[in-house]
Amino acid sequence: MLVGSPDFVGRSFRRASRSLYHNLLLPLSVLSWFEGHLIDIRHISRLESNIYSQYSPINEEIKMSITIAKFLDVASGTQAGQFTIGDREIVTSLDDLDPIYKRLIDEPVTAIVSVMGRTGRPNLTPVWFDYSGNTIHLNLATHRKKVDWLRENPQATFLLMNPENTYHWISIKATVVREVSEDDPQEGPRVTAQLDYIWTKYTGAEPPYGLRDPSMDERRVLFEMEVDSVATFGQP
Repeated sequence: MLVGSPDFVGRSFRRASRSLYHNLLLPLSVLSWFEGHLIDIRHISRLESNIYSQYSPINEEIKMSITIAKFLDVASGTQAGQFTIGDREIVTSLDDLDPIYKRLIDEPVTAIVSVMGRTGRPNLTPVWFDYSGNTIHLNLATHRKKVDWLRENPQATFLLMNPENTYHWISIKATVVREVSEDDPQEGPRVTAQLDYIWTKYTGAEPPYGLRDPSMDERRVLFEMEVDSVATFGQP
């Protein structure tokens, strides 16, 4: 029996799901009764199946919260405790961010994403991305090293700085919960459409996306990443 608030149970269930997805390599069968849904998961593999995608009924019912850590800035001069966390706020969606920080993810501000590589060092890369609700959408070419790294260690941090004032920024920590291949017969077109969307968002040019590698049949994968926490700093 699972005991606790819906939010606590949801988080616990998701953590267990991620643990199974990212660590099990052998086929197995799992039967679980949760929130009135009988779930039968067979042949779970890190290379074959994303377990999280099996739980869409639960995902729709449980709204996850996002904690925003608001750092004390120096926009109005020095203050006691500057550069440390002041207040914290709970929201259910990135849409609920303070407008001065939401603009950084709505406008074509290139993000720096940190992903842990196989050597144990964080790897930093400028990326284009978009979001919906509390989900980050990161579209990558399948031959890139970041794809393998995210499959092995599904956590990433995004940093977006105001190009006109680097003391105004937002940091977003997120965890991969699902990936979609551009070659998927049902959902593949959505991957292509998302790629075209960010191309227009960041360049202003009309689709299609214009930076595919001409030396190969470049294919894409869309990582859907649940936001874990947010940190904000500064003023425009």
